[in-house]
Amino acid sequence: MSKRQQITDDLRDLVVREVLPPGTRLPTTSELARQWNVPPATIQQALIPLVKEGLLLRRPRLGTFVREREARLHGVGLYIPASYCLEGNAGYTKALLAALRDQFADRHLACTSFIDHRPDAEQGQPWPELVAAVESQRIQGLIVPIVDELRLTWLHKLPVPAAFGGTSRIPNIVYHDHGQLADAGLRQLAAQGCRSVGVISVTPRGNYDAAGAPHEYQVFYLQLARSAADLGLELREEWIKTPPLTTYVGELEAEQFGYASVRTLWQERARPAGLLVFTDVAARGVLMGLLELQVQIPADLKLVLHRNAEVGLLCPFPATFLEASVKATAAALVDLVWRQYRGDAVTPIRVPFTVVPPSP
Repeated sequence: MSKRQQITDDLRDLVVREVLPPGTRLPTTSELARQWNVPPATIQQALIPLVKEGLLLRRPRLGTFVREREARLHGVGLYIPASYCLEGNAGYTKALLAALRDQFADRHLACTSFIDHRPDAEQGQPWPELVAAVESQRIQGLIVPIVDELRLTWLHKLPVPAAFGGTSRIPNIVYHDHGQLADAGLRQLAAQGCRSVGVISVTPRGNYDAAGAPHEYQVFYLQLARSAADLGLELREEWIKTPPLTTYVGELEAEQFGYASVRTLWQERARPAGLLVFTDVAARGVLMGLLELQVQIPADLKLVLHRNAEVGLLCPFPATFLEASVKATAAALVDLVWRQYRGDAVTPIRVPFTVVPPSP
């Protein structure tokens, strides 16, 4: 454990146990640095998570204080860009919001919705209405069910316990286990007798961060290669259909992408015996393309498709599904806020996929 993390954890423990009671003014950065025998910059970095979690409050020219908080979490904010409700996968968004509402009711939490109707170009800047709700403690926690890097730049800095749905590498994130998706998908195809496989995915390959670590979507492709090798499956480059690295395929375009990709795949001289498709919206386009091409399923091709359990996917062919639970995602988001409000350190939560075999 780094010195910075140790300081964060120790201070969090002192605040939660009220050894440092609400209203306490912390020593200055220089004083804390001498106390811990570290540079002042280490103290500044160690305090950042505690400010974000709502445990500490920074007052300009006055110092850093232990924040006054109610003993029990009773109200959260829900931030959603209006455009997300209009995209092609609005079914998932609606199902997730419904599952969150159930979670709030079960845990007796009041919820205030913040629908951001600003133009997308402006949503990379703090939204005064939400900032004011946080600073006035009108909400004690924040849930952002779907977040991208544009909005995360300011949402992540709000001084309130928060949970995000997405793929960013931050502790308070909930995301689906894409490595497991790749491995389980190929294992299902291998179990059905496939010795060659193809993949259609709306997520681009080649995503790495500045430190060289693979993006969560890149983990999917790295695991594909490992699982194909482990299972002795042929996975040709021309059988992997993905968008270019610099291209973002939104939900509105995903269905068309799936349709065009399967038609291109079927024009190859050699074709795979099995196909893994991600996401469910892309799968709708793939199914339309297969119907148009009159492909015989499962004689000519075996299918493993992603779908969200509470949304469903109409499929006229026998197929194996890898289901993500919207309810599990909602519960994980609320759990992250609860745990931060209690003062617990948190780590990312991976929501697994469940294998659903073809109906008899």
